[in-house]
Amino acid sequence: QPLSTYGLGWALRDARLRGCPKLSVIHFDNCFNLSTEVLHTVAPYADAADGFANYTFFTAGEAYALAFEQLGAQGQYSSLALAKQLSLATHELLKKPGDGYPAVGGALALNRMEGIADGIEALSDALILLMQRDGNAARDLIQAAIVKAQNYDTDFPQELETPDQLTDIYSLANALLDFAAKDLGVVTAAKALCGLLNEVRVFGDVGHPAMAPQFEWNFAETTLAMNIFLPDPL
Repeated sequence: QPLSTYGLGWALRDARLRGCPKLSVIHFDNCFNLSTEVLHTVAPYADAADGFANYTFFTAGEAYALAFEQLGAQGQYSSLALAKQLSLATHELLKKPGDGYPAVGGALALNRMEGIADGIEALSDALILLMQRDGNAARDLIQAAIVKAQNYDTDFPQELETPDQLTDIYSLANALLDFAAKDLGVVTAAKALCGLLNEVRVFGDVGHPAMAPQFEWNFAETTLAMNIFLPDPL
């Protein structure tokens, strides 16, 4: 069975307490783990991580040789450089003609996650204050921003739309910048969070997923970073 997010964090903490060295890179080679909650949980136990905000399709170790070959050719040997190359090498495997696996991948140094979490909290506080002040009008504005933001589908029929479970936090913060004429607190917090999430995205595809070819998944937006749990806004 897969580990829960809590279970993964507990296992990594336990390993460190037993004397295992801090990990250089965690390569999340599975679906939906370029995730705010997951990355924040593992941040104390590794230097960098890469993963995929929506679906990916397990490639086992097939990407490793290509990643190390590309890393050697560049002559860059940092943890973050390896994380980016693992993301790109997996992407090379996923974008083979006919596979139909459009994905969005990213990588980051995990010491960024504490600041990102603080930025999300500041934005949450600003949104709560807005709702306390303006009630249903604020709720409708926030809901419109959620609908505008990039969503990642976890269930059939696989159309990227609300209602859904996961939303890109960078895309949502960017959508909330439209509040410029409505609430300075929200805009200030959203702008700060956008700055904290910049350059996490490594690639974003546009294509038709094999399991639902009637839909196009478009991850070309540059303001993508990682998903966050955000259930049906209704």
